[in-house]
Amino acid sequence: MHDKHWTDDELVSKLFSVGPDDEHLKSCPDCVRRWESIRRKNEMLRAHNTEIAESQLMAQRDAIYARLEGRSRKPIPILIPSIVTVALLMLAVLVIFRPNVSERPVQDVVAEDIVLEEVFQTSFSPELTAMEPVQALFQEIQ
Repeated sequence: MHDKHWTDDELVSKLFSVGPDDEHLKSCPDCVRRWESIRRKNEMLRAHNTEIAESQLMAQRDAIYARLEGRSRKPIPILIPSIVTVALLMLAVLVIFRPNVSERPVQDVVAEDIVLEEVFQTSFSPELTAMEPVQALFQEIQ
C-alpha cells in the first residue's frame, strides 16, 4: 500500500480493470470519493449511450470517401509549394556553394600557356641544358 493518493489516470485505469491493485481505496476516503464520482459518470455515459443508426454511419462513410476523392483530383495545387520550396533550396545552395568560377584574368592564362610551351620545348630538345657540361668533356679542345 502506498501513502500517496491515486491520480485520475490510475482511477480511470481501475475503472477498466487495469489499474493498481493495492488496498488504498479501502483506506483513503478522498480517493474513494473521487473513485465513486468517476464510476457514476461512467455509468451515466453508458446509460445515455444510444445506438447510432446505420444510415448515419453510411452517410458519414460516403462523406469521407467524397472528401478523399476530391483530394486526389487536385494534386497540382498541393505540389506547387513543394516545387517552389525545392527551387528556392537549390538556388540557396548555388548561391552559398557556387561553383569556382575562374577569377584569373586572361593574361594569366596566356602566361601559363607560354610557360607550358617552353617546358615542352625544353624537354623535347636534343640538347638539354643539364647535359651541356657532360658533353663539353667529350669535345676536343681546339
